[in-house]
Formats: sequence, structure tokens, C-alpha cells
Amino acid sequence: MHHIISRGQINRASKVDLHHLAPGLIRAGLTLEEINEIEVEELRKLIINKLPSNIIEVCGGCHDLTVSSEIWRKNQKKREKRKVRNKRKWRRKKSAYPLEHQCVGTVRNGRRCRHKVELEGEYCKTHAYQKQKTT
Repeated sequence: MHHIISRGQINRASKVDLHHLAPGLIRAGLTLEEINEIEVEELRKLIINKLPSNIIEVCGGCHDLTVSSEIWRKNQKKREKRKVRNKRKWRRKKSAYPLEHQCVGTVRNGRRCRHKVELEGEYCKTHAYQKQKTT
């Protein structure tokens, strides 16, 4: 069974929008007075479960053409990507020798570079051009 107007859309609809679906409920056996007296949440439940013109039976191939199936597939792809991304664990390569000193170069915003170098007072590969400017 498939809802032509989705349950989510019915749950977001205003009372005025829900009353547009009242003729279908009248055909289902309710009177207009009964519909006007019903609370909004109860009206939503009736429209979702009892509105015969909103619920149809479709085959699997036709269901795959519905918007809800497209959204499900799109979200499923996102879930699969997230699952693969969570499985991968990126680790930094450990260098052969520990670098203890900080690069003397500065980054664009004026702060000191955080890269490590072998000797104190040296520049990293990225900021080697700054060494040439100072001499």
C-alpha cells in the first residue's frame, strides 16, 4: 500500500489544508459536522488511515518510481557512504626521526607555522621561501 499524499506531508499540513481532503472523508462515511468537530491530530490520523482515495496498491516496479522511493534511495546512498567513511581510519605516517623543533616561518594570518623541523631556527619546506626574503 502506498500513500499518494505522504504521511509526513499530512503531519505538516495546516488545518485548512486538511479540510481540503474532507470530501474524501465524507465519502468514507463521516459527516461534515463530525469533521469540523474533530481535533487536528485526530483528523490527521483519519486522513492517513481512512482516506480511501489517498491509499493505493502499487507493484514493486511502480513503487520504485515514487518520490518516497527516490528519497529513500538517496538517503540510503548517504548512509552507505557514511558507513564506509567511518570504517576508514586515517593515520599519520610516523617519520623515521622525531622532529622536535618548530618552523620559524609565518602563515598568512601572521601566526607562526606549526610544522616541525630538524634543527632550531630552520624553515619547513612550505616556508623555505621566507628564509630567502630575510637574507
